[in-house]
Amino acid sequence: MSRGGDRRPIDRSHGRDLSYAYLLLNAMCEDASEAGRRFNREREAIFVRWERLLRVLSNYPVAGYPAPPRELDRICDYLCAASNARPTYYPKPRVLTPEEETIVQRRREAADRTLQEQYVELKSYEGVSASDYNRKLEAAYASHQSWVDEVWIQANPGRRLRTSKISLVRKYREDMEAFCLRWYLNAWWAVPALVQSYFWRIETGRDGLLDYFATGFHSILSFPIAANLPGASDEAACVVVEWDGLNRYPSRYDPAVEVTISIHVVQECEARLDRRVTKREQRAIVKQITPQLMQARRRLLDSGFHVEGKADLHQHASWIAGRLLDSSLSWTAITGADADQLSSVTHSCHKFASNAELVLSR
Repeated sequence: MSRGGDRRPIDRSHGRDLSYAYLLLNAMCEDASEAGRRFNREREAIFVRWERLLRVLSNYPVAGYPAPPRELDRICDYLCAASNARPTYYPKPRVLTPEEETIVQRRREAADRTLQEQYVELKSYEGVSASDYNRKLEAAYASHQSWVDEVWIQANPGRRLRTSKISLVRKYREDMEAFCLRWYLNAWWAVPALVQSYFWRIETGRDGLLDYFATGFHSILSFPIAANLPGASDEAACVVVEWDGLNRYPSRYDPAVEVTISIHVVQECEARLDRRVTKREQRAIVKQITPQLMQARRRLLDSGFHVEGKADLHQHASWIAGRLLDSSLSWTAITGADADQLSSVTHSCHKFASNAELVLSR
């Protein structure tokens, strides 16, 4: 950036709340105090209590959801859909073999042809009322569909259909909500994060909170940053890098080393030239792309990016976790801050909570 410009890194705000939530929940799980151990014991007890239900939900589709959703903001809607009584076949039907699928396809094609012929035939009759016309078509469709379904029925003999009259899913959700209230997790992601962690545990055997989360599709802006190659007489000889706000790139010369976007562009020029640039050439490249980066930065900030601070987020997550686990502790006892620092520390903790979209009591 130019002399005096804002050099602080920027990052996408989309999903920031979940990044902060991940730090906080892991701090609560790793807390070694008696309150931290009680938190984990209660979390384990809920899993044991509802494991059978969760395994059923993992294996049976819910209306509109073939499987539990990965996106946290869809999990509550998923639980609502699972709470609604619905007919279910049991034991679980098996998947048709390729040969049976072929038979189904052939029957469906034959049924479609026959229905089309009947449709044309009924249309040719004069004096047939609309109700009679629809009734005959519906009867024909039901007959042909029964013939197609016969393959599935024969493949799954002895199946039964039941409708749940008492939904345990609602009680499970209420149990999760009560757990979150007990531990002052007043955030939209609290219940979904716990629900997802249990499904994730059943699927992988791993126990963790927000180890994996998806926030749904979000379009990403990017801006072309162009730099003319040093010594090239043709203006078309340039390097173009699409910049989406990423702050660090692996170096071309040592992937373990991270470089800024400016040096990344310089290294892309070196790759095109197949040589290292001189210090004078590097300064010329940086001077050339700096106005483009500044303009792109402003547009990214206007579109929802935010400037990253330098606070120790893991430390702040640990402090807030201590407050949530034991509300009787004062901020002074938790942070060890003196009177001069206390106001600043508590302010930064509340800022962390705000970024996590967590309602934190004073």
